[in-house]
Amino acid sequence: MLNNTLLINKYIESLNDGEIKRVLFKDKFNFHMAKTSLETLLNIEILIDEYLKDTKVKNNNGDKIILLFGILQGLFVGIDSIYTIGKATGLNKLMINLNQHESLREIKNIRNDVVGHPTYRYYENNSVGYCTLDLDHIEDSKITYFIHTYENNKIVIKKRQVDLINSINDYHIELDEILTRTIKFNEVLLSKEKTNLSRLISLLGEKFIRGIYDENLLEDIRVKYSKLFNLPKSANNRVIWRLNLIDYLFNFHDKNEYTRYLTYSEIHKLYLLVFNFENKVNNKLKYKFIKYKNNQEFKYLRSQLLRLKDINFKLDILHDSRHPLYNSSIKLLISRFKLDTRCSDLINWIESQVNQSNDSMLYLIGSELKKWLINYKYLVK
Repeated sequence: MLNNTLLINKYIESLNDGEIKRVLFKDKFNFHMAKTSLETLLNIEILIDEYLKDTKVKNNNGDKIILLFGILQGLFVGIDSIYTIGKATGLNKLMINLNQHESLREIKNIRNDVVGHPTYRYYENNSVGYCTLDLDHIEDSKITYFIHTYENNKIVIKKRQVDLINSINDYHIELDEILTRTIKFNEVLLSKEKTNLSRLISLLGEKFIRGIYDENLLEDIRVKYSKLFNLPKSANNRVIWRLNLIDYLFNFHDKNEYTRYLTYSEIHKLYLLVFNFENKVNNKLKYKFIKYKNNQEFKYLRSQLLRLKDINFKLDILHDSRHPLYNSSIKLLISRFKLDTRCSDLINWIESQVNQSNDSMLYLIGSELKKWLINYKYLVK
């Protein structure tokens, strides 16, 4: 396996190809943004190397804090740089799926606890808390800190012990995977290989509208896509993730008008992902996807949520049931619209999924409710 510095340099080298520049970047600004982010990742590798050397030395408290704050902020910057590369290249729409990288989320959580917002931070159940660092027990890369929250009229203290070597290893594993896949993406773009995957996804949608849940076709799309990008079965990839969600919906035990609409919506999202990629390879490719009637309850509820002004309601996190503010937001949504006859059936069904802690379905529901949010933000600027 190539080390990360070599992979980063290899990726920088691939971006200097004139054809890659033309098809991957919409303008020079985005090209330089991606290149700068890659150079930042090289700086983070230098920081990590220095941290690993310095933790082996007997340090005073001041040095310990500098090392701790430096490595946590450095890893945070590294993760943000990966996000930026995805946005600048458009790969976040096809390959990079950072929201599903649990270890990267955990690194960001540790950073926010210790460095980002140690004196005032939101935790589960919308509780406010703060963190205290056990400075006397920082040993090499191992740290201990305490999270203080106020819940049910009492102070709750939770102890966390973290080995930052594990965090660094997790960061490197994820970075290696992302860089390897994006380099392969560039190679596929340059090969001009015609795949016709979007045609198969369009066919999947046509069959679904006719009431056919074609598991064999779904698996055929998965196999062809994985083979194209040389993906392992465990790959954390946005297209594979969409395929898994469709498979989940195909096999959901309690199908109804809402699950059918969400299934159509996911097949359409999958089609757009792959069509946009194939259109880079073949710009003469024609868009073709079956039309489907919008669910009026979802449509109505979305329009109302954009007008819902409440300090405890966060529309942009409704797709993430693991977010500390999710419970307060979804409960407020349910209580506010439960008696609204234009969407009460939908609200009752959403409440049933919340009560079952059905994370995959809650993601699908939240994603559908917030999908117009970005367009709305542009409209009100």
